Amino acid sequence: MPQQNDHPDFQTMQQQAIRRVREMQEKAMPAGVPPPEEPSAPKQQQPQNRPRTPLFHLDSDVSLLLPLLLLLSREGADDALLLALLYIMA
Repeated sequence: MPQQNDHPDFQTMQQQAIRRVREMQEKAMPAGVPPPEEPSAPKQQQPQNRPRTPLFHLDSDVSLLLPLLLLLSREGADDALLLALLYIMA
């Protein structure tokens, strides 16, 4: 099964699409504003030496149930369901 980029016109179509995008971006930019820089190779981030500590020391279960509880309460869920979730969290 041929892949999409095996098509002989794929590269020319891709280059034309890039050219059209650049033209549209130039038209959309106000005069005097420099165009955005071309994306380069992704920069490697320097590893941080300090350990990442969570803001709250919660169990993984609680950290999943708490957003669920908040979401359900905003959506008007049944009070019995909310109380059951609070019971599970305790």
